[in-house]
Amino acid sequence: MMILDLMCVIFLVLSSFFMAVAALGVIRFPDLYMRMSPSTSAATLGVIFILLAAITHFNDLGVISRALAIIAFDLLTSPVAAHMIGRAGYLTGVPLWDKTLKDELKGSYDKRTQQLHEGGPIRATGEDVPSAESRINPNSGTDSAPGLQDS
Repeated sequence: MMILDLMCVIFLVLSSFFMAVAALGVIRFPDLYMRMSPSTSAATLGVIFILLAAITHFNDLGVISRALAIIAFDLLTSPVAAHMIGRAGYLTGVPLWDKTLKDELKGSYDKRTQQLHEGGPIRATGEDVPSAESRINPNSGTDSAPGLQDS
């Protein structure tokens, strides 16, 4: 029985550590996009360790099955929730940190449809911007390989 109690204490200490790291990250990071990482990753680890402590403490099939279901649900939903929060923040214009070097999504979202354009920035008319290859080699749409000429 001593080993299970020791494991329970270890899981609770680890859980407390990860929850503290998550809280510290949410407080200290400068913008929404950086705060999403500790709020999902570290908090998920904290929840997992709390549930592992509950599993080792109660050692009951009902508690074990519920805790494992909660762990699976948390692992499946946390990344999706973080993505949706980040996307909603970006689309509503939540500012990036002033020391952010590059906004890789700038010009790639269609404001009307709120869809990400995969080919690069969107033109004002909504047409695709030609790729670098098609600007360099206008015949890139043909079946022949670049640089080979039919004789």
